Amino acid sequence: MTTMTRKTRPLWITVLLIMLCVVADMATWILQIETFEVTDREIYVTSFMILFAVVTWVLLPFALHHSRRERNIHEEYPGHPVALIAALLVLALGGFRPLSLSVLVVLISLISRGRLRWSLAGTVVLVVSYVTVMAVPYLHLSYLSVFGYGFFGIIVLVVAWITGSVRAQRRQREVTLVSLAELNEDQLRSREERARLEERTRIARDIHDSLSHRLSLISVYAGGLSYRKDADPERIAEAADTIQSEAKAAVEDLRGVIKALRVDDRVDPRASIEEHIERARAAGTKVRYEKGDVDKLSTLAAHTLGRAVQEGLTNARKYAPGQKVRLTVENEEDKVRVTMQNKKVADQPESGGGNGLLGLEERARLAGGTFTVLDDASTFTWVLELPEEASAQ
Repeated sequence: MTTMTRKTRPLWITVLLIMLCVVADMATWILQIETFEVTDREIYVTSFMILFAVVTWVLLPFALHHSRRERNIHEEYPGHPVALIAALLVLALGGFRPLSLSVLVVLISLISRGRLRWSLAGTVVLVVSYVTVMAVPYLHLSYLSVFGYGFFGIIVLVVAWITGSVRAQRRQREVTLVSLAELNEDQLRSREERARLEERTRIARDIHDSLSHRLSLISVYAGGLSYRKDADPERIAEAADTIQSEAKAAVEDLRGVIKALRVDDRVDPRASIEEHIERARAAGTKVRYEKGDVDKLSTLAAHTLGRAVQEGLTNARKYAPGQKVRLTVENEEDKVRVTMQNKKVADQPESGGGNGLLGLEERARLAGGTFTVLDDASTFTWVLELPEEASAQ
C-alpha cells in the first residue's frame, strides 16, 4: 500500500514569502529612520536592529523549511529540529524589531506545525524578548514607549496564534479525512473479498456435487466388475474406459474445488515479524519492537503470529494514525507471549466490526494458544500466547 502524503507549500511560495518579509522589514527601517533624532543612543539601537534583521533573513529559510517526512499523513512529525532552533533564534531577536513581518511569519509557521511544545517554546521566547527590551530603556527606540512595545507584542501573538491554530486544525482535519477514506476503502475491499469468497464457495459446492456423481459412477462400475468376473471382455473394457474417464474428470473437478477455495493472501503467511514491521514503518507507523525467540513455534503457530502482527499493525494505522505501536515478544517457560499496544486518538474512526480480531482468536485456538483483547479509554492492547512446538505435541 502506498503511503499517502499531505500537500506541502511549494518552494516558490516559500521564496516569495521570504522576499516579502525582507521587503517589509526594510520598509519599517525607512519609517523608523525618518522618525527618530540622530543621537548616539538611536544610532546604537538602529545598528543592532539592522544586524538582527540580517541574521533573521539568514535564518528564515531554515525556520520555514518543511522536510519530506512531514508530508507523511500517518506520522505526527512537526519538522526537523534545525527548523525549531532557527525559529527560536528569530523569535529571540523579535523584541528588538516589534514591527518585523519576519517574526510574525515565523511564529505562525511554528504554531501551524501542530506541536504544542514547539508553539509554547516560540511564544515564551518571543515574550521574554519583548519583556527584556521593554525593561531596558537603552535597548529600544525612543519613539516607541513601553506601551507601544507591549501593544505590538500582543498583536503579533494574537494574530500568530489564531492563524497558526487554524492551519494546524486544517492539517489535523486532513489526517482524519484521509484515515476515514482509507478505512472506507479497506471495508469496501473486505466486502469485495467476501463476495468473491461466497462465489467461490458456490462454485466449489457445484463442483462437489459433480465430483460426488462421478465417484458414484466409478464405484458402481468397479462394483459391477468385481461381481461379474465372467462378463464379456468388451463390456469389461468399456467399464474400465468409463472408470478411467470418470476418474480423470474427478481429478479435474477436485482441482477446480481446490482452485476455487484458494485465497490469494496479499502477504506471505511465512513472513517474519521484522518484515511486517518494515512494511508498517514504510507506511508511516512508528513501531517499537522488543524481540524474543519465536524459532520453536510450530508452522501453524508461526503463521498465526505473523497474521496477528500484520492485523494489529494494520488496525493501528487505520484507527490510531500517528500513534506509536509497542510490540513485545516474551518467552515464558514453554510458550511465547506477544503483546501489542498503542494509544487511542481522540477522534478514532469506528471499526468495521472486529472480524479480524475474531479470526485471530480462532487461529490462536487452533494453534493451541489464546488471543485476548484489553481495551480501555486510553490504550488498545492485545495479547497472543502460543505454545512452543515441543509443548504443543
